[in-house]
Parts: sequence; structure tokens; C-alpha cells
Amino acid sequence: MAPFPPMSGAEEIHRFVVGSAMMIVAIFAVELLVAQLFSSKSMRFKNNVVSLAANIVLILPVRFPALFPWVISSQAAIMMGFECYELACIVFNLRAIPQGGGGRMAQYMHHGTCVLMGIVSIIYYGSLPDDERLVWSALWFRMIGITSTSVFLSARVLFPGFLSDIVFAISFIYIRLIENPTQYFRFTSDYGSFTKLALPTSIILVCWTLLSVLNFYWGYLLVLKMSSKIFGQRKGKKNSTQTD
Repeated sequence: MAPFPPMSGAEEIHRFVVGSAMMIVAIFAVELLVAQLFSSKSMRFKNNVVSLAANIVLILPVRFPALFPWVISSQAAIMMGFECYELACIVFNLRAIPQGGGGRMAQYMHHGTCVLMGIVSIIYYGSLPDDERLVWSALWFRMIGITSTSVFLSARVLFPGFLSDIVFAISFIYIRLIENPTQYFRFTSDYGSFTKLALPTSIILVCWTLLSVLNFYWGYLLVLKMSSKIFGQRKGKKNSTQTD
């Protein structure tokens, strides 16, 4: 997959801001609709329904760009709107904080670094030379795919069970612990590391590095949890058989 055409000039920055605002309004509208349709459900359930819908909107153009050519240049704007909304919900306690995985602080790091990347984009991107824009475009395109796992994470609440847990675990391990590091090292091999990039591009690469480290921490916790579930179930079945 080739990176999407880079933004340039005041017109593209305007599109970026408008696209981010539209995403925030869209998520807020879904939030209100979900609140009406699932009024009796828990906050965690409603949060995950909203997150599932938002992540599908975010991920489809990334994974299937040929089907959504009209939105390819706005992927960064869609991500910015989504992350701003999620960060605001955490700050103002409008979201149920995920259990485990570092809690509130990890969520601040995750969504905060994404918002920082968006701010850097708005401030510096239009002034970058053409060759650096291509580097930035490749960087963004290779990094954004990690959000695909959020679809499977949110779907676990709608379709609870061991099978959903396994599907999420497999998607997380492949996308965040195999695909993402591969893309990371391909990027640094093709374009160089921090010292060879312009400052705004280096800031985004630093954020990607932090997210990658956080992914491995979450992956470690995920493996521990899934091992406990799998071996715990086997131990329970074994004890049940012996009792019978």
C-alpha cells in the first residue's frame, strides 16, 4: 500500500481542522444515539458501542483505501478528531477507564501522544519541504494501522465470551506486536532515524516510539491474562473431572 497524498498549504490545513471537527461532531451524535438506544446498559457497554462505531469509521479507509478514495487525504483529520474526543472524555470522566493496562495514566499517554501528533501536523506540516512531506506521509500511513485492534477490543463487550477474547488477543499480537514493529523498522530503514528527519517529523516518530513501547507493555499484560484464562479453565475442568 502506498502512502496517501500529503497535505500542503493553508487549504489542506483548513481541511484538516474541519475534518477533525466533523469527526468530533459525528462521535458526539453517535454517543447521544447510543444513550437513547441502550439507556438501561452500563456506561462501559455504551462507551464500547460508541468506540466500536468510531473505530470502524476510522479504520475502514486505512485498511481498504481503494474503497474510500474520497477520505484518504483526511485520515489524519479523522484520527485527530477521534483522539481529541477520547482524551476529553477521559479528562472529564465521561468514559469508563479500561480495567488493567495501566489505567488512567496509560490512557493519557496513549491518547495524549496521538493528539500531540495532530497538533504538530497542524502547526508544522504546511511549512515542510516536499521531500519531508513524503517522509511524514509514509510515517503516518505505516503507524495508523495499529488502531485496528480497537475494533476487536470494543466488540468484546457486545459479543462477550472466550472466543471474542481469543480473536482480540490474536489481532493485538499480530497488528501491534508483529505488524507495527515491522512497519517501524521498515520506516527507519528507508528514511533514517531521529537525527536525519526534520524536527516535526522527529516529534511524530518519538510519539510512535512511545506508543510502540506501550504496545509491548499491554501485550505482556494481555499474554499473562490470556494464559491465566486458558490454564485456569483447564485446571477447573481437571478438578471437575476428578470430583465426578
